[in-house]
Amino acid sequence: KPLYLHVSNPDTSIVVNADRHGFYRQNYDAKGWRKIIKQLKKNHKAYSARTRNAIIGDAFAAALIDELEYATVFKLLEYAKNEEVFFESHSTVINRVFTDVYFGLSRNICHGQRQYLVFMPS
Repeated sequence: KPLYLHVSNPDTSIVVNADRHGFYRQNYDAKGWRKIIKQLKKNHKAYSARTRNAIIGDAFAAALIDELEYATVFKLLEYAKNEEVFFESHSTVINRVFTDVYFGLSRNICHGQRQYLVFMPS
């Protein structure tokens, strides 16, 4: 059963399972993702490195099962040009996306959105 959190301040972004203390995935509504993306672009260090990694992993996992548009995932990744910490799982995620794009397996991904992958630090 989904857990719904109602927030009184409309500008507040909430990240569930910060620092990955539980073993489960999170997905947010469109407004929630927009708030998280806004915070990451404004100051990505507001979230710990582990939490940022979890957010990215959750976004890709949701997109993979058609619960989130890949356009949102790529919008999320725009902050990564300022990232100073490389997460090992990023390379796995990037390889998966490239494989899907190469073989045409991701039906929601647009050719122009591939450019966002270059923001990931190496």
